[in-house]
Amino acid sequence: MTLLTPPPPLRSIAVSPQPAPAEDCTWWAIARRRSIVTRALKTSLFVGTILVGINHGDALLRGDCPPDRWLKIGLTYLVPYSVATFASVSTLRELMRTDRTRSKT
Repeated sequence: MTLLTPPPPLRSIAVSPQPAPAEDCTWWAIARRRSIVTRALKTSLFVGTILVGINHGDALLRGDCPPDRWLKIGLTYLVPYSVATFASVSTLRELMRTDRTRSKT
């Protein structure tokens, strides 16, 4: 790409104003979508690894890893996964509500 070439267009989220009848738009159904799970896993891996290093790095380097520490490490990865999932689902549901409201007016 040269300086005179415009950048490619950004991808937009395509949300239909009214979901197809067969499409399940419950919170759990949206949370299980491949794109949501993938995004949450990437976030969890990145943020969780940083948090594990901060919170458990010294113990891991010493080899002090009893079973309860591994449970805490697992929870350290679960928290960013949950937050990313909640944020993504909430955003998509809000976009769906906004689109439905706009289509009615």
